[in-house]
Amino acid sequence: MKKLLMATLSFLSIFGCKTNSLLSNYNTPGNLKANYHLECIDLSNLKNYHTPADVYPAIKKCIESDNLQFASQLFAFAGVYSKFDMKRVKDRSAHQAITVIRINNFSNIDSEKYKAFQNYIQDYMNQGSPELESICSQIKKIGKPNYIPMYMINHGISAFNNNNNNNTPLYENFDAEVSWSEVLDNYLHCSVN
Repeated sequence: MKKLLMATLSFLSIFGCKTNSLLSNYNTPGNLKANYHLECIDLSNLKNYHTPADVYPAIKKCIESDNLQFASQLFAFAGVYSKFDMKRVKDRSAHQAITVIRINNFSNIDSEKYKAFQNYIQDYMNQGSPELESICSQIKKIGKPNYIPMYMINHGISAFNNNNNNNTPLYENFDAEVSWSEVLDNYLHCSVN
């Protein structure tokens, strides 16, 4: 997980602050929409209906208030839920919603605070560490997502082109239990007991 988190954080620090005036931004209703406006909260306060679109702004608040422990907990939660949603949403272009949400929330954080967040994850979020094991335990207790990921579905080309009318935007035979175990194991490196 440490390598994946660091790669994500590095990508955001390199590209998160740059804009290109030649790009156009098209939106559909519900694109990247947060349903709940969360403060910097402890992981135990999250529910399985909170989406990554709800959680990333809370991570930003935690980083800005120097609460790196809560920020890292929420970051792990949002990452696991993001990966789960990517497994069940058919439109691969919709998966970019996570990158956009991260950039929208992290691009204007003070560079010293963001560096401190990166260092915290590097120092404490190692596979098998007590911190990561505690986070894994709490996320398992919250359970797999219990929402339809409209924030992601509405970000994809299918939503923009109204191509969802011939099929559901989610995989019909999606095995939620298997996918949940996979993201806990492959993304967060939790023991799947």
